[in-house]
Amino acid sequence: MILENWKRFVHQARAKTSSGSPQLLESPPSISSPHCYSDCTNTTMGVSFHGGIHIEIDPRQFLEAQKAIPSPGSQSRSNLLEDLHDELSSASLLGASGLNISTFGECVTVEIQKDTAKYDPSLHGYERFTSDLESWEESYTEIKEVVHNFLVERGYATVITEEKGRMRQHGIYRFGCLIEYDVSTGDNQRGLDDIVSDIRAIPTVTIVSIVLGNERISEKRYVAGLRIKYIPSYPGSLAQPEEAKAYILRMIKRIKNVRSISRVTLKTDRVE
Repeated sequence: MILENWKRFVHQARAKTSSGSPQLLESPPSISSPHCYSDCTNTTMGVSFHGGIHIEIDPRQFLEAQKAIPSPGSQSRSNLLEDLHDELSSASLLGASGLNISTFGECVTVEIQKDTAKYDPSLHGYERFTSDLESWEESYTEIKEVVHNFLVERGYATVITEEKGRMRQHGIYRFGCLIEYDVSTGDNQRGLDDIVSDIRAIPTVTIVSIVLGNERISEKRYVAGLRIKYIPSYPGSLAQPEEAKAYILRMIKRIKNVRSISRVTLKTDRVE
């Protein structure tokens, strides 16, 4: 964190309107890392925040598993998540408040939410929270190994072996998707070109092509079809194509004006 930024945020939080009603202030910086996330709401009445880490699992590990992951909302699903929470705690890795398993197309992600109970509901507390959360990023490989081994032992995943002479972490891959987005006008004008520029700025993305653009579905709301090329790995980060794809989709959902993503191609094609 940049100290000057935090001083500015603290000074701003102490400013209070004469009416005493909540006023949304500029939010402190969110954590910026490949797998961790955080969010903070900063008002004159107080500060609230949350965050965690996404563990992306290669979907090929579930194709020949003995059991399918239980359906959301089922007791079996709750029991599975409770057991995984205990496994992470016994490994002395995390202070987690909750877990979730989600699927998006062929991507499977385990979300681990960090417990906020021991942190003051203040900007200083949020600074401590994000500092501790960054240590999760440093332990990503270790956390992922615990999650993977747990799923394999319970029969929900299998161990895969890479093809000889072919490193899937290298090469260029592509997938397609539809995004639904809003168009802003006036001083804060923003449209599809701005969204595509933000997607191109995502680490590992190389080319974004618009195959269907500006199809209007309602007032100021449109859909566009995109084809995205990317590399799974970059210096300092080695990942499978499916993991990188899940990360890209997650980052697209966070881009301003993007409302939803659909029609994600199930197959991840290697083009080079």
